[in-house]
Amino acid sequence: MDKNSITGIVLICALMFGWMWYSAPSKEELEKQKRSKDSLELVTAQKEVNNQGDKSVIQTSNDTSSVSTAANDSTQAVALKNKFDVFASAAKDTDAFFVLENEKLKATISKKGGRVSSVILKEYKRFDGSPLELFDQETSSFSLLFDTESNRVINTGDLYFIPVVTSATNIAMRLYSNGDSTGKSSKYIEYNYSIEPNSYLLDVKLNVVGMQDVIASNLNEFSINWKMRTPFQEKHKETQQHASTVYFKYLEEVPDYISETKDETKQLNAKTKWVAFKQQFFTSVVIADNFFEKTGAEISAAADSDPAYIKSFGAAFTIPYSHKENESFGMKFYFGPN
Repeated sequence: MDKNSITGIVLICALMFGWMWYSAPSKEELEKQKRSKDSLELVTAQKEVNNQGDKSVIQTSNDTSSVSTAANDSTQAVALKNKFDVFASAAKDTDAFFVLENEKLKATISKKGGRVSSVILKEYKRFDGSPLELFDQETSSFSLLFDTESNRVINTGDLYFIPVVTSATNIAMRLYSNGDSTGKSSKYIEYNYSIEPNSYLLDVKLNVVGMQDVIASNLNEFSINWKMRTPFQEKHKETQQHASTVYFKYLEEVPDYISETKDETKQLNAKTKWVAFKQQFFTSVVIADNFFEKTGAEISAAADSDPAYIKSFGAAFTIPYSHKENESFGMKFYFGPN
């Protein structure tokens, strides 16, 4: 290597070291960069803490929600137990419907209340040609009322029955006491409905099984409440209204009735064989195989203010209960022409 080449290399190295010295950050700039780096690291660390905090908050929120749901469920269970006593498990369910049918009528049975919730007469039509429905679920009720040994008043219309037999001619609905996980037990109240071909009669057996330590020991009867708003069926509403009322028959006497022109509640002062909610051309009747007791018995009829309905009917009566292991009370419904 000649002298000129060595001199060139020396000059290039000098220039590079000079540039590096000139471009190097000052002490103040180095401090500033350090502070900036420290700040970035602090921000990153804080974000990580915040993220962990958010996860913790979310977890805590979920845990709190679960605890709140469990607390609400527990509170509701206590409330149902307090109101319905040994029937609390039957207070929560979804309604469902089952049909009894023959050539003359179609009767729908509801899980809620275990009752006949609507009836259609298949051979007849309303004045506008639509199906003739004597009553519907929303504007009718039929329920038992009784006290439990824990001094709770039970209305079976508030509770859900379980179907144990379902066919076109026979349906059995049970309300269980202290039901297990399936809702069943050896203690129950049962409506057993059956229908014969070409008949307007619906046979009903009310069976009370194993309830002697559930029903209040000082109670010797069940109350029955039956209500109905009769729909506008015929062409002339006023004519239908003037022909609609409640009839009844005492066990040992001829039939009687509330005047069609009156809004009246009438006490029944003797054993009753049947009560009828009469419309202009059709009637719904409940008939005891033996008789209904007179304790607290009454009937009522009143004009309905809703233009879709004619009158509101009501009946209350009692049936005997003797605290035996198995008891049955027989009755029938008649749904048909007058």
